[in-house]
Amino acid sequence: MKKIGLDDFLKAYSVKSFHELPRIRLSDKRFADAKLKHEERIQKQEGKSMNKKLPQINAEAKNIPIVTMDVWKAIKKANKPEPSIFRFGNLLSRIEIDDFGVPFISTLTVESLTYELAHRVYFYKWGGSKKRYKVDATPPRFIVDAILSTPEKPVPVLKRLVTIPVFGPSGSLRLTPGFCKVSGILFSPRESLKIPTVPSHPSQKDIKKAKQILLEDFLVDFPFSTRSDKAHAIVFLLLYPVRALIKGPTPLHVVDAPVQGTGKTLLVSAVESIWVGDEISPMSEATNDEEWRKKLFSALRKAPPYITIDNIKQRLSSAALESILTAEAYEDRILGVSTISKVPIQSIFVATGNNIAYSSEVIRRAVRIRLDAREEEPWLRKTFKHPNLKDWVKQNRPQLLWACYTLVQAWIAARKPRGQDKIGSYEAWAGVMGGILKTCGIDGFLVNIHEFYKEADAEREDRAGFVQAWFKALGCTTVTVTMLLPVAQEFIPDFDNGTARSQQTRLGIFLSKLRGRVFEGLTICKRGSVSGLQTWQLVRKSAQPEKEPQGPEGPFAVAKKIAEEGKRKLKGLKGPLSPSSPGKSGHEA
Repeated sequence: MKKIGLDDFLKAYSVKSFHELPRIRLSDKRFADAKLKHEERIQKQEGKSMNKKLPQINAEAKNIPIVTMDVWKAIKKANKPEPSIFRFGNLLSRIEIDDFGVPFISTLTVESLTYELAHRVYFYKWGGSKKRYKVDATPPRFIVDAILSTPEKPVPVLKRLVTIPVFGPSGSLRLTPGFCKVSGILFSPRESLKIPTVPSHPSQKDIKKAKQILLEDFLVDFPFSTRSDKAHAIVFLLLYPVRALIKGPTPLHVVDAPVQGTGKTLLVSAVESIWVGDEISPMSEATNDEEWRKKLFSALRKAPPYITIDNIKQRLSSAALESILTAEAYEDRILGVSTISKVPIQSIFVATGNNIAYSSEVIRRAVRIRLDAREEEPWLRKTFKHPNLKDWVKQNRPQLLWACYTLVQAWIAARKPRGQDKIGSYEAWAGVMGGILKTCGIDGFLVNIHEFYKEADAEREDRAGFVQAWFKALGCTTVTVTMLLPVAQEFIPDFDNGTARSQQTRLGIFLSKLRGRVFEGLTICKRGSVSGLQTWQLVRKSAQPEKEPQGPEGPFAVAKKIAEEGKRKLKGLKGPLSPSSPGKSGHEA
């Protein structure tokens, strides 16, 4: 028998054949080494065959413009037919999967782009002295930096990532996975769902069945305070699939209740489970505006379907949140680097809490969904149609999706009639969502909005009380900040802190922000300055500004006397204005 070496045997046959040879132990070190070398050789051969298919670029080339152009050509070629590298926030990005199987948008760093280039381009160096041959090389750092720094990156612009079919800007339900260049939406399904066929022109029977699934099954156990709150819950539920049909921002959906355990977080997580498959990790509230800015921008950079601010304890006020809620894109600096990124805002914002207090700016950007079980301990309730709602949602998710799609499709089939109710900054949202609910016969949309503003705007109550006290003490007289200071100390929270000078400065800034505002028919107006002091006046809404009172000591003589008298009466001024009060002049106050 002809002898053959181990290496040659493995080349000619296989490891399996080697196992079948007699008189050898599989634990023998020689066998383990030979097996390892064999596997490395196979991988190298496979790598060479793969490298032959990739564009080849010399890693030692120094002409950066030409090399960069060749790399971009390779990226564009690898991005077809379905792209995997995108531009999001003007930065190169890709789709990653977290530990829970949820996809998200991730910005490419130097390390991650090096990985992507190594799988799209074969970089090599020349080896050998006499006989030249190609040697494998890693993507050079200067090429990686050049690709990241390219001003106009020739890759598709990604605006939204979805894992379930949604309606596109034209109104068609996109069922095919992939990227849509028109809408900038990437549909990347996580699982295969058998959703019942959605009729293109739903009948009244279809609409009735869809409403029954959502109202009498899904939402039946939630104790909505009014029919308007239930209508807003349906709006919150239907917003995800129609987001591309709304050309503009969407408001903050606030789910609140008088006491804990009423079902606020359960409602939010159940809605999120329908569209995402799992509940979204909520965000805690921030303690200052700088923290709000960092938290919100970090969340927006991943383009999550929902941004949930759970269990709010403090007064909800943030300049960053207010700006984001009325914008279609948000620009900020990325933490840890000096790069500025401008990201599109397609996420749905929702907040939960018990009797939340709001700033005046946030409240006009919010829509309320109030739950009230009218029980001392609502978390101990036992009469539920679905004792475990989350499990029921998972089991009936296809039917719930069908019901949502059917209601939206009914509106599209009716040629997308717009709702008549409007909110400033959210006209497109109100038109689409109001139209869907009206088409499907669900009433209550925005019916309680004025009541919500009045109940939740604690700031307005304080300011209205301040204006009433001002009018009772000083009438429509032209006054200075110094003359108004006693009223402010009595009616504006935390205004009696600090020195007299700082109080006057803060009151001047406070009045500047209220200039032109109307409270109980009285408008705060800014007048000219006298001896370097800015003056202010209350003007009745339907009246012309009154003439300044004149006296022997000058224009402020009467006002000063009134102010001195008013200081003695302030403790009894917190009651409402009498019916005849607005008709009095400054001399009669």
